[in-house]
Amino acid sequence: MNWPSHLSTKDGWIEGSVKIRLPCTSIKFKSEEDGPKCSIEPIYYRRLTQVLISSFQEPAAKLFKLFWKSMVDTPPERVISEHKKLQSQPNEPGCNLEKAIAAALIFSDSTHLINFGMKYERSKPSSFAAHHFVYMQSLPDNIEEAFDTIFGNNITPTMRTHLKRQLIHAIWELLLDDQFMEAYEHGIVVKCADGVLCRLYPHFFIHGADYPEKVLLATIKSLGRCPCPRCHIKNDQIGDLGMVNDMKRRTNVCEDNSERQEKVEKACQGIFKKGYSVVSNTFRNLMDLTSLNAFSKRLSKFGFNFHSMLAPDLLHEFELGVWKAVFTHLV
Repeated sequence: MNWPSHLSTKDGWIEGSVKIRLPCTSIKFKSEEDGPKCSIEPIYYRRLTQVLISSFQEPAAKLFKLFWKSMVDTPPERVISEHKKLQSQPNEPGCNLEKAIAAALIFSDSTHLINFGMKYERSKPSSFAAHHFVYMQSLPDNIEEAFDTIFGNNITPTMRTHLKRQLIHAIWELLLDDQFMEAYEHGIVVKCADGVLCRLYPHFFIHGADYPEKVLLATIKSLGRCPCPRCHIKNDQIGDLGMVNDMKRRTNVCEDNSERQEKVEKACQGIFKKGYSVVSNTFRNLMDLTSLNAFSKRLSKFGFNFHSMLAPDLLHEFELGVWKAVFTHLV
């Protein structure tokens, strides 16, 4: 594939690649690391740290302010929102710069680009507040040929879904590189648009996407036993929506803890070492968790729970027909 003409290396665009491991039902390996790998390329992306720096240095950054009104007829008050945990931690050695959270709101869509930005101003093309930083590559057309060459079998729809989930997290691992992880842990010094030097700490607040993409990001099964990427409500309990019991169940939120990570590791071992199908009934007891998660792998040691960023996105959900279904139900 030729380099896209609209992506300039001067803007920091890089051509990269990722590799995903191919499992096959009934085929056993000594370990997951011994499974065959398939290279996916090209992946066009910009380093997250570069996007962070440019977003805080451009004039649009001056527009990003948070206000709060206690009542409708009262004047708005400026809110200086600082993470208490960040402010309580010691400064980096030899650095007395102001520390601040660099809040990242990520939005992705199969027909749109992924953006950094802020709500409202972000939606105005004239503000240039959104920053495109990656093309999420889809599974290549030759994946079936590669699968047949390696295993002598046709790739099944469920295996294709599994590999698609593996691919999106392989790309996120590429984005969450060592440079970004250094900034996440120790901050990055940036001269902001107002001319002030700050040490910024990136933090993912929201990842807006439609339900199929949230399923891939949460590494859960679409409309499975527990279909929600944020809580443990079961499929047969969805009918209680709006009832008292439903509100109580929603407090049982999903957490990226050691228990979850052990279940994922156990599932991966079953797929590669024992040759289990990716939709084996064995995994139902593991809540259908069959894939490693890039956010978990990179950020869980800092206490980040990736489930919390998968907030409801009405723009996506309603466009997909949810509003029509809700309206029909109400009528």
